[in-house]
Amino acid sequence: MRHHLTALLLAVMALMPLKSGAQINTERMMNIGRNALYFDDYVLSIQYFNMVISAKPYLHEPYFYRGLAKFYLDDYQGAREDCSKAIERNPFFPNSYQVRGLSLINLGLYKEAADDYEYAIELEPNNNALWNNLVLCRLETEEADKADSLTDLMVSKWPKDPRCYTLKTQVWLLKADTALAEQWLDKAINIDPYDPKSYTMKSQFLMRREDYAQADSILTKAINLEPRNVRNIINRALCRFHQKNLRGAMADYDTALDIDPDNFIGHYNRGLLRAEVGDDNRAIEDFDFIIRIDPDDIMSVFNRARLLDKTGDYRAAIRDYTTVIKAYPKFLYGYQLRAEARKKIGDTKGAQADEDHILREQIAHRFGYSTPTSRQKNATRKKSQVNLDDYNKLVTEDDQNNKTYESEYRGKVQNLNVETRLLPLYALTYSFDRKKIRDDYNYQQDIENLNKHKALPEQLLLNNSDGNITEEEFNRRMASVEVLLKKTNSSVNCLALSIDYYMLQDYENAINALDEAIRQDDKATLAYFQRAVVRVKMNNMSSQGGTTSNMDPAQPHKMNLMLAKADLTKAIQLDPNFCTAYYNRASVEYDMGDYNTAEADLDKAIELKSDFPEAYYNRGLTRIAMGNTEDGVADLSKAGELGIYTAYSLIKKYSKQKGEK
Repeated sequence: MRHHLTALLLAVMALMPLKSGAQINTERMMNIGRNALYFDDYVLSIQYFNMVISAKPYLHEPYFYRGLAKFYLDDYQGAREDCSKAIERNPFFPNSYQVRGLSLINLGLYKEAADDYEYAIELEPNNNALWNNLVLCRLETEEADKADSLTDLMVSKWPKDPRCYTLKTQVWLLKADTALAEQWLDKAINIDPYDPKSYTMKSQFLMRREDYAQADSILTKAINLEPRNVRNIINRALCRFHQKNLRGAMADYDTALDIDPDNFIGHYNRGLLRAEVGDDNRAIEDFDFIIRIDPDDIMSVFNRARLLDKTGDYRAAIRDYTTVIKAYPKFLYGYQLRAEARKKIGDTKGAQADEDHILREQIAHRFGYSTPTSRQKNATRKKSQVNLDDYNKLVTEDDQNNKTYESEYRGKVQNLNVETRLLPLYALTYSFDRKKIRDDYNYQQDIENLNKHKALPEQLLLNNSDGNITEEEFNRRMASVEVLLKKTNSSVNCLALSIDYYMLQDYENAINALDEAIRQDDKATLAYFQRAVVRVKMNNMSSQGGTTSNMDPAQPHKMNLMLAKADLTKAIQLDPNFCTAYYNRASVEYDMGDYNTAEADLDKAIELKSDFPEAYYNRGLTRIAMGNTEDGVADLSKAGELGIYTAYSLIKKYSKQKGEK
């Protein structure tokens, strides 16, 4: 819960008085970082803590706070590592164990988390949250006896805290004694009749016993105390449905969707109820919404098909029936309904084909056809259960999980939808991306020399941000081309001309200018480097259907990449410390499917520049492509730490996939 970590953050801040004198700048960075963290600006806060760590790597606080920011971003491995560093520097700071424990829980490492909580409890024995999480870790590892002993101690320490009794409830559920579990839950309710979580748990006991009237009453109490708890509102709707109170159920679904407009169960069940009371057009709207969000939800597609059929939109119904049949070709009821719809639009041939298919299947499988209605038993199904015979059953949640780890809170940046692809190549340019958090572009001696002697029309930069060129910039580049074409064909002038052409996306002329630059000076490192970038751009245009007069579209895809790699190899031979050339060559090798060599080049780029975030990001994706998800996620964590916030979305994605294996 967010308010728990907010309280933790404020409490820790209060324990840290401001320092004075020479330390004031570092402390100022710490304060700004903590302020950014408090206001949920996690990426920015990490940058400030990086500064403090760089200046004073022996302090534990910046590691702890940076770990806390990573935890908010769902970078649990990164949070774990930072908290470990904080503990190395100060093993007597309990909050480091608490956040590391939460990170370990999210990584599924419950035994290790329990060890952290046990040590933290030694340091802070009256911290109820630590005990709570330790018990839940023991429940996850199914150590019921240890959990039982811990809850006995908790009840003796905090006899008026209902959470101790709800934990006891979960212990006895693990021991499969539901009667005793409910007794402990009733004690929790008696101690605190204003705790909504206790009522929520009580309602689940009642719903399992199909005592829907009592469950309705209990859920009403929980909703009065926590009016925006969507799960409780939806569960009360189910209780009301079972009591034939369709109007009350409909009102609950409306309320739930007002609070959470994207709720799947709310839309699905309301759609079924609307259909049941004859409100077919609005029922279609509910299923339309679900299908827009998830076009592959076949149960919703089938329900919409039946409603479209019923309202006379036969062609749309046939479209949906066909979608269902393609997904489930043995679903004979779908063929029957599509045959009837085809007859209604005069498609007798299509209807006959569907009926012939049904007959062949019945003979082949030797069973008589029966409709789903004749086989229906239960009135509800689990959300994850996809059986087309259950198309008209209301949906319930798969797992009513009552485990609440204290201080758990989820971030926002990591929920962005980010494509899984490498970051762009670096190129020579005059542009400057002012949106970047970092403004230290990669150093290279030749660039430094050109800028020092003002050999080019403008300050030369290495940039990997491709943006749309503005009209003003376009005019500047065209004017520059005009001036340069009047100058002598020196290698430097040709390089300058190629940069203008590159920024104008005139890649053919850019290549010609770079060819001439290399003819004038076969040791022109930057010309080889830039020619490789332009070749990759031209290759991408060709592979995406674009054309260039200098490139045969039938030319093998890898040939263009091989030429680019050869140019980058030459640049590296001329300047073995050109870290950005290693980075670019790795990207080319990745596109060629040579992940091992790409990883080696990124290793070298990071060796040359240890704070190269794009290299960590691309190495992370390279390692994931090689099947090394753990190290890949660690690299993405480092990239996020260094300022590439989109890494956190991929960390969340691949950590989840790893957990599902």
